[in-house]
Amino acid sequence: MTTNHNTPFLLIQTPRAGKWNYRHITPPNLWINQQQVLAIIEAARKKKEGKNFLAVGHDNVVKQLDGNRSAPELLILAGINTKSLSGEEKQVLRDSLQSLLGQVDKLVTQEVDWNTEGENDPVAKKELANWFDDHECFERTQHLVWKPKPKWLFPVVVAVIVSITLIFTDVLNKEKEQKEKEKQEATDKVNKEKHKLEILTSICGSMNNDQEKTASEELKNEKFSKLFENPQSDISVSEVFTMKEKPKGLFPALFSENPNKENLNKDELKTLIACKRTINTFTDKNQFTCNPLIGDTEIDTLEQKIKTYQDKNKDFYEGVIEENSKAKYCGEKINKIEFLTKCYDSWAEKKLKLPKKSENERFEFWKKAGHLLESCRKVGS
Repeated sequence: MTTNHNTPFLLIQTPRAGKWNYRHITPPNLWINQQQVLAIIEAARKKKEGKNFLAVGHDNVVKQLDGNRSAPELLILAGINTKSLSGEEKQVLRDSLQSLLGQVDKLVTQEVDWNTEGENDPVAKKELANWFDDHECFERTQHLVWKPKPKWLFPVVVAVIVSITLIFTDVLNKEKEQKEKEKQEATDKVNKEKHKLEILTSICGSMNNDQEKTASEELKNEKFSKLFENPQSDISVSEVFTMKEKPKGLFPALFSENPNKENLNKDELKTLIACKRTINTFTDKNQFTCNPLIGDTEIDTLEQKIKTYQDKNKDFYEGVIEENSKAKYCGEKINKIEFLTKCYDSWAEKKLKLPKKSENERFEFWKKAGHLLESCRKVGS
């Protein structure tokens, strides 16, 4: 049987199409469109016979594949002028349709791959054409094709217009939903950043407009911003410090009395921010910051500041080391930050006495060093 010309054909509506639930099965190259197929099925769901179809399966209730619900399954001989048939001829055709329900069950549950074929509706299967050819009573109906009157086109046109209108409305609704979604996402982002800034203010202290602007810019730093995603949780030291030498190196000497501490809580961030600000002051940066991250840039600048001081006061070091054997470990060969932390206690008293004019630079250096160590050693202690 070929169905690329006007001829009756078999048609199935099944509720067992996997995740799709309802799907329709037709022969290949069907000569009527999907809307006409749906019109026949809609009529067949209500009665077993119409002007252009005979149907069986109203009482053939089956369980859906996806779930445990039951629903009727229909096998329809469609496109036939039923007014041209006698009662006996109709019964022969119904009996033949009834005899095919077992093959319908096998086709629906075993031979159709619904995951892939179910993407399209209707699904074209050659089995329906073969069944038509195998039953002589179906073959004899090929000259009894139902020919719709012109007025039959009107509901089809209306249905198409309604479908187009619904599609257009659906597109507009989706565009509206997308715009509302984007608007909400933008609002959520603003609120999220505002909330982070409120948390930061509670840690960093009150800020004027310029300082708040600086803090907002600093929050764009991904690692810094991450610290405020969940302010109730402890914050890992490794998330805060990105120094060349990790906490086991410079961290205990400069920043903590407790080198084994692994986390910094919200309150300890305040001391860390104060430490960062003191580093800025010590290195003459003097820039407002709420960002507690101490990384390579800060450490490099700090070491350069110490080195510059050492280079300018070479003779002074040699003289002090020579007269004070206990200070020999403060020599220039040690790490610059270790120089600051190890030498401060043994030299600070001498450097912080009322200086002579020639010693003003040394006095200021050691005074700032004291503030730096006092501030930074509170972190994690």
